[in-house]
Amino acid sequence: MHCKTEGNGVRVARSRGTAIFDKLDKRRLYTVDEIAGVLTVSSRTIRDWVYLDKIPYFKVCGAVRFDVTAIQEWLEMETV
Repeated sequence: MHCKTEGNGVRVARSRGTAIFDKLDKRRLYTVDEIAGVLTVSSRTIRDWVYLDKIPYFKVCGAVRFDVTAIQEWLEMETV
């Protein structure tokens, strides 16, 4: 893994390629803690990104949830 600073100032450690997403069920929504684990950042960082609208998310009955396909596309768009 290596760290990369995104165009919007988001710094994420990521593995080379998209293999990390291949293991995830694309039919479900993920929690803050689950996405933090996938992106290897803290849950607090994910919450900050949500607050600042730096990461795609949904609110389901008031709970923040993430679509892994949207996260994957977001990361690909942010890669320089």
